[in-house]
Amino acid sequence: MESKNLPTFKTNKGYLFYNPGDRVLENIAFSIPGQGDIHAIANWTLDAQPESFFRVPTELRFTNGDRINVDFPATVLLRFKDRGVILVDDEWEVPEDEELAERLPMAKTEEEAKAKGERHWLKYIEKVVRTHIENCDRARAVGGFPREAQGFTKRAFKLLNMVDPAEKGFESYKAAQAAPVTAASAELQSVEAQTIRKELDATKEMLAKVLRLLAAREDTALDEQIESQVATGAAPAIEPLAPKPAAKPAAKPAPKAAPKTAARPA
Repeated sequence: MESKNLPTFKTNKGYLFYNPGDRVLENIAFSIPGQGDIHAIANWTLDAQPESFFRVPTELRFTNGDRINVDFPATVLLRFKDRGVILVDDEWEVPEDEELAERLPMAKTEEEAKAKGERHWLKYIEKVVRTHIENCDRARAVGGFPREAQGFTKRAFKLLNMVDPAEKGFESYKAAQAAPVTAASAELQSVEAQTIRKELDATKEMLAKVLRLLAAREDTALDEQIESQVATGAAPAIEPLAPKPAAKPAAKPAPKAAPKTAARPA
């Protein structure tokens, strides 16, 4: 059970740690023994400032005189070793295997802890960035669109002075989308201009045809008027014409004589 009326406590010096990265602020829960099977749950707050040394207790001393041992140092190493947190222990026995010694989050001196912590911190943020890039590659491989980095991953890119490929991909995608639109607009404008030119040419041609038709109709009307005037003997309206002499009637052919029949014998 968790109680709000817990006794206050103090801590011993414990172990010295080095935090090479961002601030670490987290509660570590522990159990306070009570009477019988009753235990109270409390929290100790870990507050490790960035690029600073901090201490983690191994014993809590309550105001009523009770003391309890805690495994906070082991908890801190398990939770934050990947972030480059290093335990400083002058009694640490360094393994002969250099690779193993480098992986372990421990150092004999503060100087070694600081140098080692910075190396581990750099590897940590590089791993975060690499994982995000791999996720982006997998998303593209299946035809998807990668999501931009969020939270600490975004900060890791900033710390490494790198550009998130998802963000860069979005900018490229936006530019790629804008380019076809511009080209399409230019093409559309070109098509519209060509259409307008064609319509103007067709209008001009139609107008010329209408003018020719009107001119032809005027000529036809004039011809018809002339013919009508000539037929009636009246002077034409546009230019007077001399009346034509009346045509002489054609002479009728003389009737043919009937053929003579021969006299039949009696």
